[in-house]
Amino acid sequence: MRTARILFLVFLVFMVGVPVWWYTEAGFDPGTLLVQGGMVLENGKAVPMDLRLKGQRILEMGQLSPIRGEKIVSVSGQLVLPGFVESGHDPKFDSKLAVQSGVTSVVLPDRRAFTEAAEQKSATNVGWVADYFEIENEVLKQSPQAPLTAVALNQGLARQMQLGAIGVYFDLRQGLNPQTEQALNWLAPELKQRNGLLLVRLQGADKSLWDELETVLQIAEKAQVPLHLADLQLSSEKVWNRANHLVARLEKARAAGLNVTFDFNPLLPLQPSDLQTFLEDPRGFISTNWAMAEETLQQTPETVSPPVLGLSQLIVKRSSLAANAFGLKDRGKLEAGAFADLVLLKAGESFDALQSLDKFQQSISQVWVNGELVFKEKVLAPAGKPLYGSPPAHLSE
Repeated sequence: MRTARILFLVFLVFMVGVPVWWYTEAGFDPGTLLVQGGMVLENGKAVPMDLRLKGQRILEMGQLSPIRGEKIVSVSGQLVLPGFVESGHDPKFDSKLAVQSGVTSVVLPDRRAFTEAAEQKSATNVGWVADYFEIENEVLKQSPQAPLTAVALNQGLARQMQLGAIGVYFDLRQGLNPQTEQALNWLAPELKQRNGLLLVRLQGADKSLWDELETVLQIAEKAQVPLHLADLQLSSEKVWNRANHLVARLEKARAAGLNVTFDFNPLLPLQPSDLQTFLEDPRGFISTNWAMAEETLQQTPETVSPPVLGLSQLIVKRSSLAANAFGLKDRGKLEAGAFADLVLLKAGESFDALQSLDKFQQSISQVWVNGELVFKEKVLAPAGKPLYGSPPAHLSE
């Protein structure tokens, strides 16, 4: 009888003890990760802030106590920033170079570049815009003897959008000819109907820039389709010191209701007044085209001096402005519910020094994409996702 009682007590201890052990630190995993001891920028000042991640997103932020059993990553004294978002101007995409520069999401200029990046398991998130000239070539292949028509081009655009393009890209660096202008007029209303983005790259070395800019703006205004001017440049004496004129025209279009944004590369030669005007525009943002490689900095050392903007403003111009322009919901920002795309800077860095882009890159200690660490001294396992337009899915899903 006594033996039976002892065995019964052992059984009870086992039945109660195992569940208790399972919910202790040794056995319970809440599925969260605490990024502890970092700082974020608030009103231009660094304030202590912990981030709790769950899966690919930020669950909560604040002065957080660890949850029993959760993983903890200490980033004591490091500045935590939102991941950078860029417009990719070159189809030769190197996600490893991009992520080392803090770029966590990029919109590429054609489907081929997007497909290659997705197949290579990109370290960054990648979306794409359909290349107009690819659409044109596909139409001409199907009907070599027939002239281009609005119906044929719109059908070609529809196919690209159904595959997930967020819009259409016109590379006009060789100028705007009448046929391409006609195509712009045909496709702009279709883009508007499909909630797409019109992305245009102008040449920036000749006075014809002004006529081409005016034509593109008028087409976008007529269709009321969102317009993004990629890699905006004023790269020759013919157009130097005219950024104020250009931005004034954009402001006029915005006042008339047009959603128009642009990006520029401060690592390329720009006149100081033009650079400052671009930096101060509330809808202009920075895209380096991953030009932070050492060879690029050596070629243009005079262009990496600190711009006259605060660090928090520069961060906005590398993250949330671009994410909003490209419709990347829940990216480019630090808040509960946002994707955990993070850039961490080494502890103890001077804010003034970080305004210099070359110094900034050297200060990056870690990069996280979708809640996973992808860079720490070297590029680690990729965690990027393809970003699709609608249809077939929302860009950020």
